[in-house]
Amino acid sequence: MITVRPYHPRDRQAVVTICHRTGYFGEDAAPYFGDAELFGLLFTAYYMECEPQNCFVADDNSTAVGYIIGSADTGAQREAFDRLIVPRIVRRAFTRTLFRHPGDVWFLLGLTDHADYEKKLYTEDLVTSFPAHLHMNVLPEYQRRGLGSRLMERFLSAMREAGAPGVHLVTSTENKKALPFYQKEGFVLFKELPNKLWEKKSPPGVRTLVYVKSL
Repeated sequence: MITVRPYHPRDRQAVVTICHRTGYFGEDAAPYFGDAELFGLLFTAYYMECEPQNCFVADDNSTAVGYIIGSADTGAQREAFDRLIVPRIVRRAFTRTLFRHPGDVWFLLGLTDHADYEKKLYTEDLVTSFPAHLHMNVLPEYQRRGLGSRLMERFLSAMREAGAPGVHLVTSTENKKALPFYQKEGFVLFKELPNKLWEKKSPPGVRTLVYVKSL
């Protein structure tokens, strides 16, 4: 029986693996980004280390097969990420990744102008009304079993307890499997922007989508 439970530090590697296997518009990111550990630093490390109380996993026989992670305060999370995680990303990128997966470093360098983009993404109306945010991924072989709804219910309950008035998530038009799920869960489209994260490795016409839900 698959259970949904709080994250434990022993789940770290499983979470990183799930992230890497589902991180390219919901599909396997390995063909586009080879260093799974660096990928995990980018997208999961902060939450597991700094806000573990807001991390939950779907557990199949003591192995995490899906997760939902996030923060109740996006502004504080972004500041802490820059201070605590970015130096580790840079250190790994230029001491290990550069020699094994140089394309990953070029990917990171392509994000150097991301600050201006994030100003358009994280506008005051978004972070004031919907200050919490989430990331959720489930291994392909465990999808369509209701795990997403169970993970979402657990996370939104934690956000309500934390006092967040609303939550947002960032996805894209290319993540076709996830969009109907988010809509079913009561999220509505808040804004749409040009795609930036996979800008040079994505199909033409992909757009970034921000969905929100009041709590």
